[in-house]
Amino acid sequence: MENYFIVNINNIWNSLIDYFWYLKGNPLRLIILILDLAIVISLVYGFIKYAKKTRVWQLLKGIVFILIVTLLSDILHLKILNCILTIFMPYGVIAIIVIFAPELRRMLEQLGTNKLTKYFGIEKDIYAKTKENIYKIVIAAMELAKQKTGALIVIERDIQINDIMETGLKLDSEISPQLLVNIFTPNTPLHDGAVVISNNKIAAAACILPLASDKNIAKELGTRHRAAIGISKETDSIAIVVSEETGKISLAKDGTLIADLKEETLKSILIKNVLIKRFGDEIPRKMPTFKKKNKNKGIVNKGSVYKTDLKSYLRKEINIMRNIKLIIEYDGKDFNGWQKQQNKLNIQGEIERAIEVITREKVELIASGRTDAGVHSLGQTANFKIESEMPIEKMKVAINSQLKKSIRIKNVEEVEENFHSRYNCKKKTYRYIINNSEQGSAIYRNLEYHMPLKLNFEEMKKAIKYFEGEHDFKAFKSSGGSVKTTIRTIYKTKIKKENERIEIELTGNGFLYNMVRIIAGTLVDVGLGKIETNQIPEIIESKDRQKAGKTLPAHGLYLVKVEY
Repeated sequence: MENYFIVNINNIWNSLIDYFWYLKGNPLRLIILILDLAIVISLVYGFIKYAKKTRVWQLLKGIVFILIVTLLSDILHLKILNCILTIFMPYGVIAIIVIFAPELRRMLEQLGTNKLTKYFGIEKDIYAKTKENIYKIVIAAMELAKQKTGALIVIERDIQINDIMETGLKLDSEISPQLLVNIFTPNTPLHDGAVVISNNKIAAAACILPLASDKNIAKELGTRHRAAIGISKETDSIAIVVSEETGKISLAKDGTLIADLKEETLKSILIKNVLIKRFGDEIPRKMPTFKKKNKNKGIVNKGSVYKTDLKSYLRKEINIMRNIKLIIEYDGKDFNGWQKQQNKLNIQGEIERAIEVITREKVELIASGRTDAGVHSLGQTANFKIESEMPIEKMKVAINSQLKKSIRIKNVEEVEENFHSRYNCKKKTYRYIINNSEQGSAIYRNLEYHMPLKLNFEEMKKAIKYFEGEHDFKAFKSSGGSVKTTIRTIYKTKIKKENERIEIELTGNGFLYNMVRIIAGTLVDVGLGKIETNQIPEIIESKDRQKAGKTLPAHGLYLVKVEY
């Protein structure tokens, strides 16, 4: 009856002994044996490594358990159990192949993309192109999310998805953020379906993807999300989804959906799973190194180089510069205003010079607005773009070390590429300080305006409220400067008195040339009784500069803060 049993330990053992005696008589066959074992071990290792990421892994553990039970049944002479197991095992293998066909196919495809095959291509050129395209895809995804435009972008990795591309329109176009955004614009011919990125090109658009049908997928997920999960499950592709309802970005990989991704997280996942997975952690030899600057002499030390991090290198490759935001405090009495001028000391020029000294790069500093000669700041905001990878936490100290004591950088922050200090500004707050004592102050004479005549603070307090709201402030604008409209909105006014010091504070969406100083001068005239409180609305309505108060000196004015 033993002849019916396929698995027999004695037969296996005898076969092994005979084979080793055969090797002893043919030593050259040992090399073939080693090669044979190496191939088998490599295949088994690759198979097991990939199987761990799929449902097949649980299946393999079950098969191993059955094999152990079958062997034990032979050793212990459990003939009935051994017979049942060995008879039904071939049918079980067939059932496994049918049930797990997609996973097995994907595993075999993965085994066919062994790293050894990559040496037959020009990998260094592909590396440069891949890293550039990762950033372009991220830029497009962020723009689509901002517009709440639904999108589905599939990035092919090792396993080719030609069958998917054939369901859509072939493009074979270079990757650009604008093209990706245009493809998904609503009511355009290609906005439905998926875009496939293959071989560093937009290979096809309007492609149809297989939908995931797992019961454990959340019911609220739409067709795009199910399609992303489906393609990532059947192949090793990565799918990026932008929700048109929420504008949130999700990413599907290996049948798993990672939801609500921010820009940096999306970049990191793509770099890790597309770039590093293919090329490894090492930066290729062709990648340029950046020379370290000699701190003492400010020149390049040719014998000293350092490696930059991958993120910095990618940013440099596609010319995406760092955008740095500064909060600046300054005493305006030493300067001829903010704006850079030839042969005149100015705040913008001094800060640009300091940045150039520490980074060896010329920059253009963009402020929230210009301040005149003598005007002070507690919170001027400015930004500049730079290639330097100097750590943000060191930049404040480094810039301040090169500035006059009358200028201090209070805060340094790296912001989004599209941040603009002037165009993104929503509100500004200015403060004007009046010293209403008889003799004034020797210490603060350049930091406040001295008005020796007694002011009626209560009338000034009533008058300032008339400036709140949206008005045409033409009557409170000095000649000079060009503006499209003189209409501005004052959101909030405040006036307070401490001892002999009066502080006037205005918060608005923008201010005309000398507008705050003229309003302050008008309030002084109210305090002196030269202008009646109820005349303020008439002056605003008149749009006549001659009817408003005088322009107070610049040294009493402060830019307090800028809001975005």
